[in-house]
Amino acid sequence: MISLHSGNLITGASFAPVFWSYIPLYILPITIAGHALKMPIEERMLIEDPDLGREYKLYKLRVPCRIIPYIW
Repeated sequence: MISLHSGNLITGASFAPVFWSYIPLYILPITIAGHALKMPIEERMLIEDPDLGREYKLYKLRVPCRIIPYIW
């Protein structure tokens, strides 16, 4: 199962051959840094939310990896 974040990064990397341009590859590190900064903030907010906290913990049991399956 691919997470939303990894799907976004794969899509960004696939824009280079689709549009025959290297510009998406230059933007990809900025996108990766943005995701790396945003994910811990989102996770903390989901855990602290009284309504979504329990559901998010169940989701984390089903999907143990955030970006790269079996690695991170």
